[in-house]
Amino acid sequence: MIFLTGLLLLCSACQKERNTNESITPLPDAWAGPQKYGWVKAKRNNQDWEGSGIWAYTYGDSTQIGLLFGTVDLDTVAIEGLDFVRIPLKVGKYKLLNSNHSPRSIYWIGYYDETDAFYTIDEARNNHLWIDSYDPVKKEIKGRFQVHFFRTESHVFNYPEEVSFENGEFEVSLLK
Repeated sequence: MIFLTGLLLLCSACQKERNTNESITPLPDAWAGPQKYGWVKAKRNNQDWEGSGIWAYTYGDSTQIGLLFGTVDLDTVAIEGLDFVRIPLKVGKYKLLNSNHSPRSIYWIGYYDETDAFYTIDEARNNHLWIDSYDPVKKEIKGRFQVHFFRTESHVFNYPEEVSFENGEFEVSLLK
């Protein structure tokens, strides 16, 4: 029993804990992707960022949409995603919150089916998405955004605590 307790203590002491002095892993510098259904560009932490984009109806509700943006590696495997959900399908300015009942956004970094870092909205900052135009015939949406996140999870790498997207612009078509 004493041996087992000592072994457990030794093993737990060997586990790596995240050191706050650990160097910060840079955000991915990935390919914007094929941009078949649209594009997005913004300043991500003051650096140029581009990705592919689409829009789709939210939960079968034709009055709300999801805007999905991301980057990929050369094999077109998703590397990061910037998603906006519960956005009304009409021209307007929408405040983004961390509520399941309002327009909101998340940002994630991962590879294949593994999410390594997950970020949620920093509600202490101004976070908005504008739908500037919607063409119901072509099913195209144009708009802008600014959103600020804080990291809530980071498993393998020590990504920055905060990520901001400013001066964001997009033009996307309905995913068919």
